[in-house]
Amino acid sequence: EATSWQDLDQAIRSLDPAHLEAIDFVTVYRGKGIASGRKSLTLRLRFRSADRTMRNEEVDEVMPGVMELLTSRFQAEIRA
Repeated sequence: EATSWQDLDQAIRSLDPAHLEAIDFVTVYRGKGIASGRKSLTLRLRFRSADRTMRNEEVDEVMPGVMELLTSRFQAEIRA
């Protein structure tokens, strides 16, 4: 609960992921299935190259580092 959106945004940006254009807050959920004192956040990372179409593999290379940061620094659980 104590983790702010700004903390997450700054932490992800500090990784300086290649071609990251934006990090968007989508929603927050508290309720059934989420432990007391925790919240579920949905965020969207948008990647774009100014000079070409990107391939999925390029973003797939970046995402494990982002997920590792979120799990180690914020004790996040990645939910599908």
